[in-house]
Amino acid sequence: MSLHGRCPIVTASRFTAGYFFMFPFHWLTTLQQQYRSRFRQGARFRQHRSRHACTPCIARATPRHAVELLEDRMLLTAFTVVNTDDSGAGSLRDAIEQANANAGADTISFDAALAGQSILLNNQLRIRDDLTIIGLGSDQLTIDANHNSRIFDVYDGTHRANLHVSISGLTLANGDGFVLPDLENTTPSVGLGGSITYHNSTTGGAIFNYEHLTVSDLVFQDNRARQGGAIFTESGAGATMSVENSVFLRNQASDGGAIYGRSPLTVIDSSFVENQSTNNGGAIYAYTLTVSGSSFTENSAQKSGGAIYHLTGEFQVSDSTFDGNVAGQYGGGIYHSYRQVWNWGGTTIPDRPDAGLRQSVVYLNPTEITNCEFIENSAANGGGIYSVEYIAQQNPAIDSSADPNQIVNTSSSFEFENSFDPQVILRDCSFTGNTAELGGGIFNRSGEMQIILSSFRENSVTGSGGGLCNSGSLKIERSSFAENSANAGGGLLNSGNLLIEANTISGNHADYGGGVYILAGQLALQNSTISGNRAGFIGGGIYSGPNVVHETGVADYLVQDIAEARFNPLYAVDYNSSNSVLSTIEFASSVVPNSLDMDRSTIAITNSTITGNSANSEGGGIYGFSSITNSIVAGNTAQISPQITGAFSENSNIIQDSIQGLLDPVLRDNGGPTKTHALLFGSAAINAGDNAAAEAADLTHDQRGSEFGRIFDDTVDIGAYELHSMSFVVDTNSDIDDGDYSLGQLSLRESIKLANMFSTHDTITFAASLAGQTIILNSELLISDDLTITGLGAEQLTISGNHNSRIFNIDDGDKNTTITVEISGLTLTEGYAENGGAILNNEILSITESTVSASEAILNGGGIYQAAGLLTIADTLFADNRANQDGGGLYNSTQDLEISGGTFLRNVADRNGGGVYTLQGVSSYALHEPSHLSEGISLAYFFPSYDYEYNSVTITDSSFIENSATSGGGVYGGYTGGPLIIDFLSGCDVIIPSVVSQATTSGHSNSEFLLVDIIFMGNTAEYGGAISNSAGLLNLKNSSIQNNSASYAGGGIYNHGRLIIEENTISENTARVGGGIKNSSGNMTIKNSTLSNNTATQYGGGISNLGSLSIINSTLSGNRSGNFGGGVFQYSGGSFVLLPQISLINSEDPSEITSPTNLIDQTLSVFIYPLFATSSSLNIINSTITGNSAEQSGGGIASPPGYNYNTTATITNSIVAGNTAAAFAQVDGPFVYNSNIIQDSIEGLLDPVLRDNGG
Repeated sequence: MSLHGRCPIVTASRFTAGYFFMFPFHWLTTLQQQYRSRFRQGARFRQHRSRHACTPCIARATPRHAVELLEDRMLLTAFTVVNTDDSGAGSLRDAIEQANANAGADTISFDAALAGQSILLNNQLRIRDDLTIIGLGSDQLTIDANHNSRIFDVYDGTHRANLHVSISGLTLANGDGFVLPDLENTTPSVGLGGSITYHNSTTGGAIFNYEHLTVSDLVFQDNRARQGGAIFTESGAGATMSVENSVFLRNQASDGGAIYGRSPLTVIDSSFVENQSTNNGGAIYAYTLTVSGSSFTENSAQKSGGAIYHLTGEFQVSDSTFDGNVAGQYGGGIYHSYRQVWNWGGTTIPDRPDAGLRQSVVYLNPTEITNCEFIENSAANGGGIYSVEYIAQQNPAIDSSADPNQIVNTSSSFEFENSFDPQVILRDCSFTGNTAELGGGIFNRSGEMQIILSSFRENSVTGSGGGLCNSGSLKIERSSFAENSANAGGGLLNSGNLLIEANTISGNHADYGGGVYILAGQLALQNSTISGNRAGFIGGGIYSGPNVVHETGVADYLVQDIAEARFNPLYAVDYNSSNSVLSTIEFASSVVPNSLDMDRSTIAITNSTITGNSANSEGGGIYGFSSITNSIVAGNTAQISPQITGAFSENSNIIQDSIQGLLDPVLRDNGGPTKTHALLFGSAAINAGDNAAAEAADLTHDQRGSEFGRIFDDTVDIGAYELHSMSFVVDTNSDIDDGDYSLGQLSLRESIKLANMFSTHDTITFAASLAGQTIILNSELLISDDLTITGLGAEQLTISGNHNSRIFNIDDGDKNTTITVEISGLTLTEGYAENGGAILNNEILSITESTVSASEAILNGGGIYQAAGLLTIADTLFADNRANQDGGGLYNSTQDLEISGGTFLRNVADRNGGGVYTLQGVSSYALHEPSHLSEGISLAYFFPSYDYEYNSVTITDSSFIENSATSGGGVYGGYTGGPLIIDFLSGCDVIIPSVVSQATTSGHSNSEFLLVDIIFMGNTAEYGGAISNSAGLLNLKNSSIQNNSASYAGGGIYNHGRLIIEENTISENTARVGGGIKNSSGNMTIKNSTLSNNTATQYGGGISNLGSLSIINSTLSGNRSGNFGGGVFQYSGGSFVLLPQISLINSEDPSEITSPTNLIDQTLSVFIYPLFATSSSLNIINSTITGNSAEQSGGGIASPPGYNYNTTATITNSIVAGNTAAAFAQVDGPFVYNSNIIQDSIEGLLDPVLRDNGG
C-alpha cells in the first residue's frame, strides 16, 4: 500500500519497536546539523515522551534504496505531507502527531502536488515538540479551519517556554477561537501568595502560542477570536513571538484584531489590512512590542488603538506606515501607555497584579517611534497617536531602591522627582491628513514626550489642536506644523508644559490661535518661526487663553481625568485679572470639589520670528500675556492690535507693522530641516540682540541647526535667523548700479556686486512684483564669490543678454580656489559671447529648474561653456542655442559634468555636439623627474612618475530632440590625454620612453562618460545623428535612439572610441552607412539591446563595423541596406591612437616654458603621429538576427570578398534566419560558427512580430 505512490505505510507489526524505517533524502544532513544546534538547549527541558514504533512517510538521509535498522536515538526527522486530508497517513495532522512523538527538532514540508489546494480542518492542530513547518508559499497552500476551530495550538503543557517552533509559506484562513471548548486552564504559581490563570480557549483564531514561535511568509485571513483574531501569544515564562514578512487580512477579535501579545512580540516587514477589534487594538494589542518595516492600513477598533494598542512594556516602532486606521475613542493609529512594573519585596512582576495588592513603585520606560508615516488615521482623541502616562489609582509608597523616574507619594496628585526625561520619543515621523476631535496628529494626554525632525501637515480636528494636543510635558525640536486646522489651536494646543525649539509653524488656521493655542501651562518658544497662520477671531500666531479654574482632588479622579478636564474648563477668568477672586462658586453638578486650582498660562519667547499671521479681530501676532526677548513680531495683521494684544515684557525686540527691509517676506529653505525668513541686507535685526539673553536660553545655534551659530559677528541677531550670509531681494528689472539700494531700487547687478564683497555664501531672490518680467542686461554679470540665485520660476522671470553680452561669468579669478554657485528658477536667454553664450563657468556650478535659450557662442558652448570646476544641471531646458564650432547647448572641457532631467531641444553646432559636446579623459597629468637626476646629466633614460586627473561625465533621465551638428547631432563625446606636462626640476636633457600613457580607442577606464535613461529623437548630423563618440569610453544604458539621421555614417550612433551599449532600443534611424550604428575603428559591445527598422542606403542597415564589435543577447530585426549587410556589415579596418599635446615646465620656475626642440631629443617625435591597427573583429553570441534585408547580399550579416581582408567573425548560439537579399540572404562571408540556427525560414522557429515580451 502507498501514499500517492510515494512511500509505503509502515505499521508497528512490520518492524520491531524502537527501530525506524529510513528513506533517501540527501538534503537532510544539513538540516540535522542546523536543528541540532538550534534546539540543543531547549531539549534539556523537554519531558520524556514515548516513541512510536514506526513513522509513516519519514524522510531520512541515507543512500538511495537502502534500509537501515538504527538503535533508538533522537534524530531530526523530516515529514512530507502528501494529501489534504484532515487525518490519517500522509496528512498534516498525522505528520504533526508523529513529530510530537519523535523527541527532537523535526521538520514538515509539503508535496509539490498540493500547490493550489487547501487543507480543511475539523479541529485544531496541537504542536507539542520542536518543529519547523515549511509550506509551498502563501499563494500556493491554505490551511482552512472553516470556522470549526483554531488552526495551531503551540503549547507543550508545561508552564515555561521550552519549544522552538517555526511556521512559514502558508495561508491560515477561517480559524475560530470562539468555537473551541474550554480544553484546559493552567494555573502556575507566581510565589506571591496569589495566582495567575491562563486560558487558551477563545483566544488566537489561527494560532495560540505559549512557546518560542516564529512565523514568516504567511497570510492570516478571516480568522477570529475573543483575543487575537489571528494570533494570541501567552506570557509564559520566557515565551516569545516573531512575525516576519506576513500579511494579516480581515481578522477580528474583541482585543487585538490580528494579534494579541502578552509575551514579547516582534513584527518585521509585515502588512495589516482591514483587521477589526470591538474593543482595543484593531490590528495589534500588545505589552512588549517591536515593529519595523511594516504597514497598517484601514484597521479599526471601536475603542482605542485603530492599528496598535500598547499597554505597558517595551515599545519600539520604526520605518512603518499607518494609513486610514480608525479608533472610536483614542489613537487612530497608535494608543500607547507607559509600562507598569509592580514590585513586591524586590520581586518584579511585569504583568498587572490584582488591584487590591499594594504597589510600591511604578517604573517608566522610553518608547521610540522612528521614521514612520501616519496618514489619514482618525479617532475621537489623537488621530495619529494617543499617548498616556497611566498611573495606578492608589498612591504608591516611596521605595528608596526605586528607579530615578519613580513617582513619589504626595497628598494629592503624583509628581516626578527628576527633571524632564522623555518617555516617548518620536523622530523623523510625518503626520498628514489625520482627523480627531482633539489632537489631529497626536494627543499627548500625560507624561513626557519629545518630538524631533517631524512634520504635521493638513491634519484637522473639530475641537482643539489640529496638529497636536498636549497636556503633559512636551519638547518639539526641528519640526514643522503646516496647514493644520482646528477650532482652537490650528497648529497645536497646549495645557501642559511645552518647549518649542527650532520649529516652523506656518499656514495653520483656527478660530482661536491659528498657530498655537495655550489653554493652560507654560510655553517656551525658542529659535522658531510662526508665520502665515490665520485666526477667525483672536490670536493669529499665538493665543494664550484666560486663567482656567478646574476641579482637583475630586474623589475617584485619576490624573488623566484631570488632564482631560482641562480641555473643558469649569471657569474661565479674564487674562487681565492676574489675581482674580472668586466670591461665589456654583457648580453644574451637585458634586462639591475638594479644592479648586487656577492655571494661568505663561509664554516666554526668545529669538523667534512671528510674522505674516492674521486675525479677524485682534492679536494678529500674539494674544495674551507674554515675555519676549530678541524676537521679531512684525508684519502681522488684525483689526485691533495687529502685532500684540495683552501685556508683555520685552528685551531687544523689533515689534512693528512693516517688514520692509527687515525680513525676506517669503518663507524659504535657507538651510536646516525647517523653512525660515532670512534677514535682508541692512536689516535692523542684524547684530541688534542681547547676547546674555541668548546665552541664558542656552541657544548655541539659530533655527537652522548646528551649522549656523547663534551669535555670529560678535552680537546675536534678533529673530530666529542668524545672518551668516547676506540675503538680497532684487525688486527692480532695471540693470542699474547707482548705489541706491532702497525699496524698489535694488537691481540684480547691484545684488551680485554686494554679494561679491562678502566672504560668506550669500543669497539673491526676487520680489514677487517681478513675476512675468525680463531683466535686460547691458553687459555680463561677474560672480566671484559663493552665491545662490533663486528665481521666481523659469516661466516667471527672464534674464536677457539682448544678443549683446554673456549673462553670467562665474570665476573667482584664482585657479587654486573654487567657489560654489547655485542658480534656479530663471530663464537665461539671448546671451552672446566668444565662449559660453549664456554662462562661462570656472567654478562649482549648479543649475536647477531653469531654461537656457536662444544664446550663441562665436566659438564653443552656445548655452554654457564649462572651462573648469564641476557643473551640475537638473530639470533644465536648453533650447535654440547655437555654437559656431562645438557644443550648441553645452561645451564641457575635461571637467566633471552631471546632468539629470535635462532637455536639449533644437540646439545647433556647426562642428560637433549639437546638444552637448564633452571631452573626457585626463584633464592633466605630469611626469616628474626623479630626484636622483642632477644638473648636467645628459640623455638620462628614466621611467618618470605620473600625476593623473580624470573627469567624469554622467547624463541621466534626459532627452535630446531635433538637435544638429556635423558630428554628434545630440551628443559628441571626445577624448583628450593632455596636456602632457613634463616637469624638469634640474633642467637636464632626457629622452621620454614609450611608457607614456596615450589616449586610444580603448578609452581610459578611469574616465567615464555615462548616458542612462536617455531619449534621442529627430537629431541630425553627418556623422552620428544622435551620438558621436570619438576615442573615449562611453556607456549607454536603458535608452531609446529613434528617428535620428546622418547624411553619411551612423544614423543613430557613430563610434570612434570605446562604446558599451546595454539595454537600449535603436530604431528607425537612417544613414548612408550604418543606419543604426557605424563603428569606425572603435571597440564596441552591444548587450541586451534591440536594433530594429534602421536603414542604410549603402552598407549596414543595423550596424556597419570597421573595428571590434561584440553583440550579446541582442536582437537585430527589420533593418535594411541598399547594398550589403541588412543587419550587420563587417569590413576591414582597425583602431588608431591619439596623442596628447606636450608642454615642458620647470616647477621651480613656473615662468620657464621650454620648447621641445630646446630640451627634448628628436626621438620624442614618434609620439606625435597617430598609430593605426589593421584588424577588425565581429563576435555574435546568443543573439537573434531576423527580418533584415539587403538589396545585394548578406540580408542578415555581410562581410563579402574585397571587404573582409584581415577580419575575424564568429557566430555562437545565435539565430540568423528569415533575412532576405539578392544573394546569401542570411550570411555572406567567412565566419566561424558554433551551435547556431542559420536558415531562410522562421516558420515554427520565431514569432515573426517584434513584440514587448517583457524587459
